[in-house]
Amino acid sequence: MLGAPKAAGGPLAPMDPWAAAQWYVVAKALGSVPGMKVMLLDSATAATVGLVCSQSQALERQVYHVDKLGNPRTRRLGGFRALVIVRPTPDSLRDLRQELADPKFDEYHLFFTNTLQDHHLQDIARADLCQVVRQVQELYLDFSPLGPDLFTLDVPSCMPLEPPSWDQPIFDSLCGGLTAVLLALKLNPVIAYQVNSSPANKIAHEVAERIATGNHSSDPDLFRFGNSAAASKQPPLLLILDRRDDPVTALLSQWTYSAMVHEIMGIHHNRVTVTKGGGKEDEQGEQVVLSEADDDFYRSSQHLVFGELGSALKSIVDEFQRSEAGAVSMAGGKSRLTRFCLRVLGGLASGAWPRRALSVASTFDPRAWHTRDDNQAPRPTLRSACLLSCWRRRRCASDGACGCA
Repeated sequence: MLGAPKAAGGPLAPMDPWAAAQWYVVAKALGSVPGMKVMLLDSATAATVGLVCSQSQALERQVYHVDKLGNPRTRRLGGFRALVIVRPTPDSLRDLRQELADPKFDEYHLFFTNTLQDHHLQDIARADLCQVVRQVQELYLDFSPLGPDLFTLDVPSCMPLEPPSWDQPIFDSLCGGLTAVLLALKLNPVIAYQVNSSPANKIAHEVAERIATGNHSSDPDLFRFGNSAAASKQPPLLLILDRRDDPVTALLSQWTYSAMVHEIMGIHHNRVTVTKGGGKEDEQGEQVVLSEADDDFYRSSQHLVFGELGSALKSIVDEFQRSEAGAVSMAGGKSRLTRFCLRVLGGLASGAWPRRALSVASTFDPRAWHTRDDNQAPRPTLRSACLLSCWRRRRCASDGACGCA
């Protein structure tokens, strides 16, 4: 969680990870390579680039093909320049060295999403026998920006960091991702962490060490951004909390538009798969992008509750039908936005969502404890049991009435 200081007499300092990532990809990477290009990505950067650069934006900048670095079926294309955006991991660096040893394109422009160590740069130089590398830059994109105020490090769980277990790759991914966010936003923060959490303690100290040492690079001044005097007096805050301190919030079912879509259909990297048969696993559906940058309706309605969402959608449909083009389109078939929203609302109104959400209320009624009845879908009993356990333990901690441990 990042907090920025207020400028003297002004609003909060801007911190937009999505805008920073888009500038890195579109302006710095694509804008620095002229002519016809091929973009080579790894599994991590493919998701990040897809979040901030659309296919139309790539085509406008003469990107005619996107491929995975290390793909053995990549064809040789004369006259094309390769724009490589990869995370500096051992696997990606190995694939890059193999690509440079047998180049398939005229030039290679290398962009790494985090700090590149000096010995890795020397390995790349030794592999470039044909001297096709034209530039090497660092973009600080080791995270996935989901919106102007939200990003993810794509770590599914931090439980492997709980004693006595320890997963060093997950730890390195977390610390590297946080460091990349700070570099992308040009922040040198004060770090606060939850003292009773061992993972939070270790992550905070590792990030602080990376800031002090220039992210373990040969540039100790990497985090000196020349901030104003006002900002230096009140630096931003990086607050690291442990989810275990508040397990209830993650178990609750919110009634906002984005929360309901994620609960029923699942939102992954701003993409939702909409199926016709109620979301069966074996059914192929239509993939829809829900992004604040590209979807005006989602940007204005993502935090609306269920009742307000219906009114907002009705206003959009009415305005669409009033226009001449909209009337013709509606006659032939609903627009993609309207079709998707109506399908979401239809699924919510059918009873699937109310049963899931209202079952939380029945958690505290022992008479309602059952897994299935004849007319309802299975209840989320595991979530209900967790909520009840948290509620009871919090109550016991406050008054000690029940005498349980």
